[in-house]
Amino acid sequence: MIFDPIQQIKSFIACFLFFGTSAAFADLIEVAGLGRVNQTSEWNGGQFPAGNAIDGNSSTFSHTDTTTPNNRWEVLLDQEYEVARIEVEMRGDCCAGRMTGTIVRGFDGTESSVFSAELSDPGIGGTVIFEVPMGVKMERVRVGFEDGGTNPRASTTMIHLGEVRVFAQREALVAIESFAASPGEVSAGQEVSLNWTTIGADEVRL
Repeated sequence: MIFDPIQQIKSFIACFLFFGTSAAFADLIEVAGLGRVNQTSEWNGGQFPAGNAIDGNSSTFSHTDTTTPNNRWEVLLDQEYEVARIEVEMRGDCCAGRMTGTIVRGFDGTESSVFSAELSDPGIGGTVIFEVPMGVKMERVRVGFEDGGTNPRASTTMIHLGEVRVFAQREALVAIESFAASPGEVSAGQEVSLNWTTIGADEVRL
């Protein structure tokens, strides 16, 4: 019988990746860019979409309209992560102070709020850093107004963000980075050579 062993063996190995204990959560990776984003409303028909806040380009920004109650921006991560830090960068062209009073909130995979902090706008192009207590897992991060909040000294509710970065513990990313079997097709009883690299695992057991 001829079969392709790569996917079967790769799936088997994935079940036996083990963490080491020496990393001490020192290695972080940015995960907002892996997620899906949305915002409650759009400025000028979508001129500044939610995705601008995770494109890695500080010269772009997201922007909602000015009147929708409790306007917010959010990212749904591709999985639940143990989050260590959230960074919110202001737009770099204007409007200092406008984001003061917004709430940064994280939700876990059950939609329970597990982290919240009020943002104080640091000014044009500035970045606010929120350190998250160890062990807090999030699947969704939101930046926006709550309970009828408005922009300072105004009745508007616009949210505009330069970049939002979510940093997760590297250990949350245990995965097979590359895998190869040679030859690619084998007959029953034939020897096969396996090679792989992993992310976040110190040991692989077959």
